[in-house]
Amino acid sequence: MTEPNKKKSSKSEALLPKYILGKTLGIGSSCKVKLGQHVLTGCKVAVKILKLQNLKDAEVERDFGFSNVMHDGHFLKTSCGSPSYAAPEVVSGKLYAGPEVDIWSCGIILYVLLCGIFPFDADNIPSLFKQIKQGLYTLPTHLSPLAKDLIIRILVVDPLRRFTIPQICEHPWFQYSLPCYLAPPVEEARRGTKKDCDTSYLHQLGGAAKIVRNSPKQQRHCIDNGIASPKLQFPVRRNWTPGIQSPAHPRDIMVEILEVLRRLNICWKEIGNYNIRCKCIPNFWSSLQNKSTSDLRCDPNDASSSRDVDIVDPRSQNAIKFEIQLYKAPQKLYLIDLQRISGPPMLFLELCLLFLSQLQLL
Repeated sequence: MTEPNKKKSSKSEALLPKYILGKTLGIGSSCKVKLGQHVLTGCKVAVKILKLQNLKDAEVERDFGFSNVMHDGHFLKTSCGSPSYAAPEVVSGKLYAGPEVDIWSCGIILYVLLCGIFPFDADNIPSLFKQIKQGLYTLPTHLSPLAKDLIIRILVVDPLRRFTIPQICEHPWFQYSLPCYLAPPVEEARRGTKKDCDTSYLHQLGGAAKIVRNSPKQQRHCIDNGIASPKLQFPVRRNWTPGIQSPAHPRDIMVEILEVLRRLNICWKEIGNYNIRCKCIPNFWSSLQNKSTSDLRCDPNDASSSRDVDIVDPRSQNAIKFEIQLYKAPQKLYLIDLQRISGPPMLFLELCLLFLSQLQLL
């Protein structure tokens, strides 16, 4: 290794002492990120400079800012970062998901690169947060129609309606002059093209198929041969909702949940507001039926209670650990969410079915 390379490597290591920096991905100001890996935990991160204040002599200062590791099924609640880049759910102090927040920040960066100003700007923080929550901004007239369309689809207040990364990659503005190494593989592109062609072909035939299906000759053929209507051959489509919803008071819901856990011989402990962690041993259910009620509940302050279960059951690898979280849903409803932490997935589904059958507040 030559002396310049050594000097360059030492500078890179000094930027983030606890991270091993890898290669740089992307091109341009908006798409370039630096890969890194934590020395102790091995967690991989992507470093992106958002503010010019973090640049000093074309090098990054020793400030990694706030970062967090996202866990599947868990929301984030830390309100941090630059106010001008923060998403509405962050400035509102609500629980939020990481990817949607990052996409909003990418939309802000795209707007600044194309327009030279922030989409949300005010003299004070309360006015700025009000603009962000309402999504009030203007698009300059010099922007192309495709650029305007992409920005409008990214800077959406509702995170569920906000563009995702695959949708951004498929947008015509993003696809224009896209480097070859960022384009999807050839086989994947061919499958997507074939699917689009098949869909357009079916749309063209939709009118003709409807005329043939509704013709008197076709209807007589269905009656003579005992063929039911296509609408009757398929079950009624149901509107699925996540979790278990109830209109009862949160206190009553938690009391009912704890009562169900007691009846099912499941140990639990409180880990947060309307959030409990549970442990259940399926192979040990039958032997626990003869125990008294006081022995079934695990005291969160008593560490020996959880140890006793592990000692009694020699096959503790079958134990199911899961969390129960109560969320506030629209229309004055409350949502009960069960998330598996460890244990056999199929046994967890059986436990969820048994838990659902025991609830009385649905």
